[in-house]
Amino acid sequence: MSTVLTNTPELVSPQMRLPTGPEDRKAWLWYELAYLLSFPLYRALWGLRVKGTALVPPTGPLLILANHQSYLDPVAVGVAARRHMGFMAKRPLFENPGLSWLIRSLGAVPVDNEGTGIDGIKSVMKMLDAGRAVLVFPEGERTVGGNMRRFEPGVTTLVRRKNPTILPLGIAGAHAAWPKGKLPSFSFPFFPPSESAMAICIGNPISGESIAGMEREEMQRFLFDRVAEQKFEAEKLRRRGRYLSGDLLTPPELPIWPEK
Repeated sequence: MSTVLTNTPELVSPQMRLPTGPEDRKAWLWYELAYLLSFPLYRALWGLRVKGTALVPPTGPLLILANHQSYLDPVAVGVAARRHMGFMAKRPLFENPGLSWLIRSLGAVPVDNEGTGIDGIKSVMKMLDAGRAVLVFPEGERTVGGNMRRFEPGVTTLVRRKNPTILPLGIAGAHAAWPKGKLPSFSFPFFPPSESAMAICIGNPISGESIAGMEREEMQRFLFDRVAEQKFEAEKLRRRGRYLSGDLLTPPELPIWPEK
């Protein structure tokens, strides 16, 4: 599945420090409060398991790339990464005043329906220029059947123009927990994992500069593979338990680049 490379992309040390400037104290405290509320909620309702938090660079421009399964994904990634980050949300979500205030306060910026289009790319670039971490779902929208979609080409533009550190992240179980167009279901801790159990795995950071010279589709497939590897690890993580049933009895498969 993996793209054959002539040059191995450079891994970035998670201890790297880059100056990003002071954060607004009130915003920082609110984000931390949101984490303290969200972490036990995700643990209680979906038994969220996380691996790799220590790999997240604590400062500097960071492009977090993740597969997209559910509305649960942005907050779940924030809980797993523990770094304050921005993310894109579709404009209709900002039409409700209460919801708009909440997601803006947690770092959301409005974009048109195609989040990886020009509008979304410009928003992400501004956040990277400010030294922030930004969550991007390169598939462009939530999966319908649970399988990973091809990555949109907009992500390659971000890498080439800004050379950010890239953090691959895989989400498993969110599709079963809240499928597109359906109501959510739950998986409670201290019980055997159910199909709605969630897990997130975070991979080694990669230097954007080390892959900026790739051809567009080569880079798309390389980034897809890195996220797919972490989704595969997350699938294994959420299956840990003595009493499994249903789809959890089936060994996970490594996602492969879907053909058109």
